[in-house]
Amino acid sequence: MYNNNEYDELLFCDAPPLSIAKYLQNKGEMFSDTFENAINVKLLDGAEPEMHLFGFVDESMASNVRESLKFLKMKGSPTVRVNITSDGGFVRSGMGIHDQLLLYPGGALGVVCEYVSSAAIQLLLQGCIQRSATANTEFFCHYCQGIMRVNARILRKDKARMLMIEEYEKINNKMVRILMDRTMRSEKEIRRMLTRERVMSAEEALEFGLIDQIIPLTMIRRPRTQKAPSPQ
Repeated sequence: MYNNNEYDELLFCDAPPLSIAKYLQNKGEMFSDTFENAINVKLLDGAEPEMHLFGFVDESMASNVRESLKFLKMKGSPTVRVNITSDGGFVRSGMGIHDQLLLYPGGALGVVCEYVSSAAIQLLLQGCIQRSATANTEFFCHYCQGIMRVNARILRKDKARMLMIEEYEKINNKMVRILMDRTMRSEKEIRRMLTRERVMSAEEALEFGLIDQIIPLTMIRRPRTQKAPSPQ
C-alpha cells in the first residue's frame, strides 16, 4: 500500500513539523555516502566501537545501522555503544533499527543525551540490551501521529478512513508490545503514558522502566583545574 517515497512515509512520521521540514530541506547534505562510509571505517578500526544516531530517524539512518553492524560482525561482534539524541522520525525505519540492534549478537549499549523522543526512545533505545541516560536528558513518548495524507476521497469514504486508522493501530500496537516487554509495565500503564504526552525527566524515565540507569555525574570526566598560586 505504501512505498519508500519520503512523502508517503510522512504518514507515519512522529517528529515535530519543524524537524520534518528541516530534514526534507537538508536531506542530501545530512546523509551522503561519504559520511556513512566514514562512520563504518571508524567502527571497523576502533577498539571500543561507537555508533552515533543523531537527528532524524529515516531509512538512511537504518541503512547506516545495518551496514555498521555488518562490519562489526566481521570483527567478531564486539559490544557497541549506541549514542542517541533525536526527536524521532519515520516509525517504520525506527522499527527496522530496533530489530537490527536487538538481533546483533554482541549487544548494543544505548546511551541517550540531551533529548530523546518518539521513535528514538520507543524503538531505537528499546533495541539496546542496556539503556542509560545522562541526568539532564528529557524524554517524550506518544502514539504514532504523523502527517495524515487527507483528501476529499478519504474524507467521503468510510472504508478509506478505516483503512488508515487500522494502519495507525497496527503500528501503535507494535510499539505498545515493545514497551511492555522492556518496562515490565501493563498494557494499560503503557497506553496511559503514551496518551498523556508529557515530557519526562531521567528520574521519571528510570522509575517507569524506559531506561536501566542514569549515568552518575562522577563518571563524566572533567579537566583538572590548576591550583591558584599560594600568596607570598
